[in-house]
Amino acid sequence: RSVLLNGRLLLNLSEKKIDIGNKNFEVKIFEKKQLKSNELIELLMILANTSVAELLRAKSINFISRVHPYPNDLAITELNTLLQPFNSKRIKKETISSKEINKILLAIEGSDKSNYLKQKLLSLLPKAVYFEKKDKHFGLNLKSYCHFTSPIRRYADLTVHRALGFALGWEKNSYPLNETLQLICEIINMTERQSVLAERDSADRFSALFMSNQKSIIHEANIIGASRFYVFVRLKLFPIEGVIPRNEFLKRKLKKWFKPGTNILNDLEGHSIKVKLDAASPHNGTIYFSL
Repeated sequence: RSVLLNGRLLLNLSEKKIDIGNKNFEVKIFEKKQLKSNELIELLMILANTSVAELLRAKSINFISRVHPYPNDLAITELNTLLQPFNSKRIKKETISSKEINKILLAIEGSDKSNYLKQKLLSLLPKAVYFEKKDKHFGLNLKSYCHFTSPIRRYADLTVHRALGFALGWEKNSYPLNETLQLICEIINMTERQSVLAERDSADRFSALFMSNQKSIIHEANIIGASRFYVFVRLKLFPIEGVIPRNEFLKRKLKKWFKPGTNILNDLEGHSIKVKLDAASPHNGTIYFSL
């Protein structure tokens, strides 16, 4: 059965961790590396979840699935543009799969832009959601999947526990119809989005608090995006992101950042750059850098 998991998407991204000390709001921020033991536990959890989903599906029992949609046309176009400098084979909507993306990730592994490309790829993929109907999970390359293991006491897991009990004859009460499960999915998808945003906001605030003690230090960073007014960067030493006003580049007029004979910035994403802290605001989590 473990062979079924060989096709899952392998991004291997490090997890951002924040340690909070007891004195003076001391904060440490670092990337937690994935250990073999973590991977083993992850595989066992996926196997357990898959086994339960397949059993419930075989018995035609209603349950809440964990669904990961396939990338849409716009995401595939952006992905092909992103990978163009690496001369990789163009990805087609008809044949896209996690296995195909894994081959591309393997080809760029070890390059300067490897981590940047993985982060960018993750941002282009749709988010997994809870769904009252059976559907595929793109990232895991599975036809059926659910959350059953409940490591963080998710309500979706509890509903699947009830469905399993009903399927095995342990639960005598009637099980909810799809209309009820649809309403549950709408609520837990909304609360999941809220918790993700809350986690992101708290991480931003602690990152800004950490950076407020990093003044007068030159940092190596990668450019990870740009908007009309800002260029977004991510530090190499710490898993921290911030912005540089685009005017910084325009003022300096460094030739390598501009298209020849114009004031138009080149595609900066993925390039390495040296930055220093301008301002960090722990109360709202904003971090400003300068060149």
